[in-house]
This record gives sequence, C-alpha cells and structure tokens, in this order.
Amino acid sequence: MGIKTLCLACGLAALSCTALADSNKKSNVPPKPITKWTCADFLDIEDDFQPYAVGWATAYSKSGKPEDTDFDVDGVNTITPYIVTVCTQNRKASFWAKVKDKVKKMDADVKKHM
Repeated sequence: MGIKTLCLACGLAALSCTALADSNKKSNVPPKPITKWTCADFLDIEDDFQPYAVGWATAYSKSGKPEDTDFDVDGVNTITPYIVTVCTQNRKASFWAKVKDKVKKMDADVKKHM
C-alpha cells in the first residue's frame, strides 16, 4: 500500500508541474504592472488575452484604482483591433498611453454626438 501511495503522489506532482509549466508558457504576461507595458509586451501575450488587457487598462487609472464602474464589452472589442494596429506600428510605445488616448477620443466623439 505504501508503494501505491508513493507512486500516486509522484504522478500527481509530475502532472501539476507539467500543467504549471504549460500555463506559464501560454500566457506570456510580462512580470510588470500593465501601466508600464510597452506595445511589444502587449503584442507578446496570447491573442485571446489581449481584449482582457485592454479592458483592464480602460477601467483602471495609472495608480491601479478603478476609474469607471461600467465595463463596455463592445468598446473593448472596438478598441482592441485598433490597439493591435498602432502597437504593431510602434512596438516601443506605451501600451497604457495608446489605450488611454483611444478611450479619450471615443469619449469625445460620444459627447460630440449628444
């Protein structure tokens, strides 16, 4: 019974290490605050995670405090392709600044049409 338990424990440990290594490989999230990301950092994350990064950047201030309680999924879906395009053109630019600039322009357009 001791051998079976030891084998099971070793198997579970190996499985969890493999899963952890695989999850770290896929996300490619830079080990710094999103407010310090460059466009290259943003473009290096998986495409599926990019809208989440844009959503977080639109909802929070540079200090990490929530700016807005509304989360506009359609707005994030509109902004994300734009951010991918401008970041591809200048990988050294600030991801945070690009997102904030686009949000300000969209807000100004909305107010103009009201």
